[in-house]
Amino acid sequence: MEAEAPPECGFPPGTALEFAGRSTTATLDVQEVVGDPMSDDPADIYITSDKFDQGDLHGRLVCAVYVDAPGFVEITVHPEDGGRFVPPTPFPSTTPPANGLSEAEALEVARAHLDEPDTWRIAVSESGPIGRVLPYVLDGGYEWAQDIPADHWVWRIFAVRGDEGVDLVIDYVDGTLLGTTLGIVN
Repeated sequence: MEAEAPPECGFPPGTALEFAGRSTTATLDVQEVVGDPMSDDPADIYITSDKFDQGDLHGRLVCAVYVDAPGFVEITVHPEDGGRFVPPTPFPSTTPPANGLSEAEALEVARAHLDEPDTWRIAVSESGPIGRVLPYVLDGGYEWAQDIPADHWVWRIFAVRGDEGVDLVIDYVDGTLLGTTLGIVN
């Protein structure tokens, strides 16, 4: 293939490419995390033919220059060379710990941590191992979740106000607010 990857990819000049063209990482099945929302976004994608080292990346490399996010470039290792994140297996237990908070108690804790609690609507209230009820927080780069094992029981309270959404993650047993994630509700 005669195409050349752009300088943003950081490939040495003349790097042989297995693929160069516009597609999505999901279509080519080269996304780093299956289910990543950007996997379906169009990108100019360049895949090296040969394995090589580029910093912490070792193997055939995938460079995606996203069309709808100017300046956003993602460089990952090809999944066949070990570059795909494999989510943890969900914890199988459905038996909650003894002496856990009731749903009403968990909702009370959540409301105490919301600004202007009367302006929020509770959309979801569920309990279970965090690896089952909120698996994305374990691999999503949330500092507060780094040391929480997948089998740790929590209450997940999702509150909505207008187009704002917030997940409040509460320890199932002692009612401690472990962390929050903010989002936009469509």
